[in-house]
Amino acid sequence: MVTRVGVRVHELARSLGMSSRSVLARLNELGVPVRSASSLVDGATATRVKESFGQYDAATAAGATTPRQSTWNAGAVEPSTHPDTSRNLQRLIQAFPVVEDHQAILARFGSQFLYSVTGRVPKFEDCGYALVRFSQAIENAFGLTREVFFFYSPHKDLQIRTFRAAKKALVEQLQREATPDMMFLWAPDKRLREKLDDWSSGNFLAIPLELSDDGDPIAFIKLLRDYVFKRDLFYETTPVRGDRFFGRRQLLQSLRDDIRNQRVAGLFGLRKAGKTSVLSELAQNLSGPETIFILRDLESLPSPPEDPVPILLQDLIDDLRSELRQRGLSTQDFSQLTGDTGISDFKRAFQAALRRLARSDIKVVLMLDEIEYLTPSDRIDISEGDMTSVAQLLGTLRSLVQENGNFTFLLSGLTSAIIESGRLYGRPNPNTGRLSDLGWSRSVSGLAGCGDDGR
Repeated sequence: MVTRVGVRVHELARSLGMSSRSVLARLNELGVPVRSASSLVDGATATRVKESFGQYDAATAAGATTPRQSTWNAGAVEPSTHPDTSRNLQRLIQAFPVVEDHQAILARFGSQFLYSVTGRVPKFEDCGYALVRFSQAIENAFGLTREVFFFYSPHKDLQIRTFRAAKKALVEQLQREATPDMMFLWAPDKRLREKLDDWSSGNFLAIPLELSDDGDPIAFIKLLRDYVFKRDLFYETTPVRGDRFFGRRQLLQSLRDDIRNQRVAGLFGLRKAGKTSVLSELAQNLSGPETIFILRDLESLPSPPEDPVPILLQDLIDDLRSELRQRGLSTQDFSQLTGDTGISDFKRAFQAALRRLARSDIKVVLMLDEIEYLTPSDRIDISEGDMTSVAQLLGTLRSLVQENGNFTFLLSGLTSAIIESGRLYGRPNPNTGRLSDLGWSRSVSGLAGCGDDGR
């Protein structure tokens, strides 16, 4: 006797109260190869199909006793119970009834409207917006770490000035931290998708809130997938930033958090993975009156047996002097340093400068790219070394981080061996065993949309 394991597609469709054609289409969307309504699917696949249609009770009966990470409502956000939040959301629904449909769909994915505003967009008082927090499953899948901006316009012929007003509201009006380079936009404009596709840029993504009329919740996941995962990629021969940089939102946010929390970090990956582009974009995003970024490419340093440290020290001194002069700040701490400055003199001067800058709440971030040129692989984890100055310099930078609340540094290169090995040029490695939970664990192999010249 042959025991049948699983359920036929037409039986699954009947249990869901749907047509076999709809279930077959959903199976194809989920990547399950089936030929006809008579095809068999296993129990796990049947559960996925039921969950995808929001049939969580049916999924539980089929054996899914707890939400899984593959379930889009895993890590659900609790709805706000504050009366102001409910009142403001109701005002937005009164102005835009479609918001109620969006709220219902998002709730099925464990996502919630947490902040709503109506009538407060300058020159566009008939518009409104909201912030949505997605479930942990959605955030993990699409690289989101913050609330996401939803904008609503009543205009049947949406104009680019309204789009610009929406971006301005996201960047300038919000009193909360939100995802800075993405928004959803709804308008009763039949050409909404076409317009937003044209107005979006490499560093800002506008997603049209166009969902199917049948209320199928999975349509929202498909919308996210189509826009977040199917953006055009391009190749560049030099590091990219600004409008030409996109992707790796979660990596950039993690590195920004490391810098803001004074955690030393590492960025490691293969050539052409986009490490230099990430560093350049990071510097551009965080540079300002209160943050000085020094990005130093180490590829030009002399190779062993010549000691690279004297040249690197002079480069860093020149970089610091230049940045301070551009900001109209004093360079007197470096005025006595000469071309043969040693590590101890450099530390004393840098220490004094950092303390002076701290009084003005200015921090310094040093980024050393191509670290393998400073620490070749054949000089790592050896018992004796000929250039102990390299380990001394890295130890000095680490001690400056510990002694000053306004300094940190970041290393970038091909391999993380420099922070994993016990010795460096025959000396104890100053970086081993002193790594934060978030620092030194970055991997950017296969970066999409951040191509550079191999650095």
